[in-house]
This record gives sequence, C-alpha cells and structure tokens, in this order.
Amino acid sequence: MSEPIHCPDCDAALTLGQSQSLCPRCALKGAPDLKTTDHRRPLKPVIATLTAIVVLVTSVGLLGLVIAKKNDSRAKQTDKNRRKNEPPNYQHATQVSVEFGATNRESGLYVVEVGDSKHTVADIDGETVWFFRGGWNYTYFSIEPSFKENLGTDVVIRAEYQILGRNPMGVHYDGSRGPYSSAVDVQRDYKEPNSNWRVIEFRARDARFWNSQNRGADFRIHDNEKGFYLKRVSLTRYQGRRIPPRDPSTSSNLVDLTSFYNASLRLYMPGGDVDSLSNVIREIRTTTGVHFDARGYIGLLRRGEESGKTNGSPEAVTGIPIGRRVTRLHFLHSASYGESEDRQVGSYIIHMSDGSIEDFPIVYGRNVRSERGDYRKIPEAEVAWEGEGIRTGAGRRVRMLKATWDNPTPTVEVSRIDFISEVSRSAPHLLAITAEP
Repeated sequence: MSEPIHCPDCDAALTLGQSQSLCPRCALKGAPDLKTTDHRRPLKPVIATLTAIVVLVTSVGLLGLVIAKKNDSRAKQTDKNRRKNEPPNYQHATQVSVEFGATNRESGLYVVEVGDSKHTVADIDGETVWFFRGGWNYTYFSIEPSFKENLGTDVVIRAEYQILGRNPMGVHYDGSRGPYSSAVDVQRDYKEPNSNWRVIEFRARDARFWNSQNRGADFRIHDNEKGFYLKRVSLTRYQGRRIPPRDPSTSSNLVDLTSFYNASLRLYMPGGDVDSLSNVIREIRTTTGVHFDARGYIGLLRRGEESGKTNGSPEAVTGIPIGRRVTRLHFLHSASYGESEDRQVGSYIIHMSDGSIEDFPIVYGRNVRSERGDYRKIPEAEVAWEGEGIRTGAGRRVRMLKATWDNPTPTVEVSRIDFISEVSRSAPHLLAITAEP
C-alpha cells in the first residue's frame, strides 16, 4: 500500500490524485497558496520603483530651486553691473553737474577744452579744484543731449567758486539773443558758512543750448580780472519761489537738494503754510535726534503717470552729490498712494568712490508708507513727524518717515546717490538727506 499524501504547507491529508494546488484547506485550483508569502513578492519591485520616482521628483524640485536662486542672484548682479557700466540717461533727471578735481566727476555736464580756457589743477583749503588764469579766460561746458530733451528754456546755472580781485563772475549762454547771451539775472550770491567758498546762481530765461559756442559748448563762465577757482558747477530747471532758500549757515552734512526738488512741501505743512516749516523741522529733530534740511521734496514717477511729460515726475533723479565719508545716511522720505505690503517702490543707489555700488531698497510697509491714509507700523523706519496738512481725498493727517542706511565700508567715501522709482502704484518722495560722519 502506498504512503498517505499530505499537504506540505498545512499537513492536511490529500486523497489520491490531489496535489498541493488542490488542497481544500489552503489552496484553490489555479490560485497561489494564500498561506505562503509568494504572492507578496511581485509588490517589492513596484514599491522600490515608486520610492525611486518620489526621490527623483524631490531631487529635481530641489535642484530647480537651487538653479532658480542662482539665476536670480546672477540677474541681480547683472543689473548692478549694467547700472555701473551703462552710460547714464539724463532724460528724466532734474540736474546735471561737474565737480572739479584731479579727475573731474562729470554727471551730465562736461568741461570743453578750448584755447581760451587756460587752467591748472590746484589745492586750496584742503580740496583739489581747478584754477583759471586772469584775463579773457573762460570755462566752457556742454550739456548731455538726453537732459536737454525735457529741459525747457528757463534754467539756473549754479557755481561754487573763489575769485581773485573784485570783478563779479559772469555767464554767457547759448540763448535766443545769440550763442553768447549774458545772464544778467543773478538769483543769489553768498558765502558758505565757515568757508572761503562762495555760491552764485544765474537765471537764463531764454536758453536754447544748440551747442553754438566754441567747440560745441552750451555756456561758459568768466571772471576777466585776476582769475578764479571752481569747485562745482550745476545746471537745473528754474523752480520759481516754491522752494524756500537754504540757510547759508546750514551744515554741509545736511545735503543740499535745492536744485533737485520738483515740488513744494505745501501739501505736508499745517494749513499749507510753508512758513511753518521751521517749526516742523524742530519737531523732527526733537523726535529723531537728526537735523534735516527739508524745504521741498523730490517726487518720482508712479504707474499711470506719463513719463517725460512736461512738469511731470521723473522716473529717476541721479547724481545727488555727497562727496564725503559717512557712517550712516538718514533719509527723510514718504510716498504718495498705497501699495501692497513688502513691494519695492524705489531705491537709493549709493555710489562709492572706489567704484562699488550699494543698493538701499525702498520697500512699502517696511521702511515707507503713503504720507496719508496708511498709518500702520513701519518696522524699519521711524515716524519723524505727524500732523495735519492740506486736506486731500485721503484726509489731512500726514506723516514723514526717517529711514537709515548703515555704511558697510565707512572708510570709503560716498560719491553720489541716485534716487530711482520702480514705477509701481506708489511714488516715493524724498524730502531730505543727512550724512552722519
């Protein structure tokens, strides 16, 4: 008699002709043994494949973030290099100027070398300037063509000078009366405090600037007696009487923005009375501990305005001269109209004397808000003054804010500042800058 047959898995007795695949206890015909683990084995490669896909997708995502961050960093650096290397466009600037020295700093105003422009580099009062010999001797200047596009005919030529002798300074400009029209309208002529330097401002009401003077110059300065020194010359549109004059005793650490202002502070002042400005300035100094020279404001372009329109707001104001070492720069500023939180609305581009550039962003909700209607906290700025101004659609309550930039390289001189709009819904306003040594 043959040996009984048992299922190898459950040890159940099998009848003759049955096999493990027909075991009534642990198997169905044609199906895998449910008590064994063989039916789970095909899932292992599936799970391994899914795991590999998840890991691959995660890695690709992280790699994409890293690449995007690197590209963003490269784009920002490329933009900085572009700003540094591209020739400036002065179409929307409010001023052009030149500072004399061993190497002139020309910001849209260029010295033209002519035979009757005899000069030497000289050191006087600790500064390197240019000296022009006496006699029929001139300093010729040409104006950046892009600046002329929106300049108009009514301009002010400003010179910082020292003169030998008693004859006054004079200006010949390319005007409607000829290429050497005399500027007889002297707006101001005063001596700077604690200094031998004087400032004189000439108004030319009919300027055309067709490059009609010697070697294509637009205007020239003369003394005609014993000679004169020049430190800086600038040209700007005539601003009328909207901006109060700067006090001659004002410290040079309080940056002179007179020729850059394009609007009066009337909207900020109690009752619209600009004569109350001195009281406001005293309150700002008491509140912040910083003395500002605020007599107007520079308003920049915002979205919806027409760029380059006559008397419209510029997209940028460039070449604000600083010319000194500073530990901090204090900006008295504000904005018109609101914007979404953490949206950049402008920048202060700070040019250092070694050629490097620092970017101080103006960010809505962090260091600036609208002067009216938005009175929320500002984590990176201080309320310098709050009061009632002229009533507008946003009300009468108005604020000025103080934001401070800390110089990472205080041993390097700050040459100049560019004030630039991002052309968002909010337009930044700059009222004053104070340099802290």
